Amino acid sequence: MAKSSIKRKRTPDDNPSGLEPKRVVAVVQSRMGSNRFFGKAMEKLGGIPILELILRRVQKAMTITEVVLATTERLEDQVLCKLAESLQLSVVRGPELDVLGRFDLAAKLFDAEVVVRITGDSPFVAPEELDRVVEHHLRTGADYSFNHIPALGNGYPDGLGAEVVEQSTLEQLNRMCTKPAHREHVTAYIWDNPEEFNIETVPAPPSIVGPGIKLDIDVPHNLAHLQQLVASAPTDLENWSAEEVVRAYRSEFAPELHSDGSIPL
Repeated sequence: MAKSSIKRKRTPDDNPSGLEPKRVVAVVQSRMGSNRFFGKAMEKLGGIPILELILRRVQKAMTITEVVLATTERLEDQVLCKLAESLQLSVVRGPELDVLGRFDLAAKLFDAEVVVRITGDSPFVAPEELDRVVEHHLRTGADYSFNHIPALGNGYPDGLGAEVVEQSTLEQLNRMCTKPAHREHVTAYIWDNPEEFNIETVPAPPSIVGPGIKLDIDVPHNLAHLQQLVASAPTDLENWSAEEVVRAYRSEFAPELHSDGSIPL
């Protein structure tokens, strides 16, 4: 585990909501061995490796204290560690299929009070939407908050946001979850047992509402789709806002879109 000695400097303007500050650690999970798309993390979008684009965009969120890469102990994932370290970011490594264990380890090592979970398949995760869901989470006192997928009527596109979990809730999950699916898919137990948790989401701003818009990458076809999207995009993709991404998506694929923003298969 390599730990960066460089911290983001904050000013009073970094906390415009006036909420009590907490140590918020963003944990980005990524591995080369994706079953549906091996090596996806290092595939390029707009000339930038997908994982690098994600890490650079997450670093811009004002509510996040530290960004950590959580990957596996497999030799093939050393390239991901080197990428994160080149950005002066910290790395935590653990068992390939015990992703929950990796997150709990990262939370403990970096003294997290709140953990933001970001998957390595969302190249357009937007810092302003991370801030939106983190601030909502802190304001409501939820156990778990999200805006990474369209659910509970939030209207979000798929892939612009994240999941936010209290460290105490993450610790509880790590202690009680024994099913392989709950260990591999960090928050699956929460979704399977919503009555046990205080769950919150936040409405998408009107300019980005599009619950059928898919901006994450599961298979090679998804990457080709987003490569088409960024062909005419600005060169600094790391600064592309959520509103700009959605506007470009609608412009590029307008003739194909269903009413919810999705594209017919």
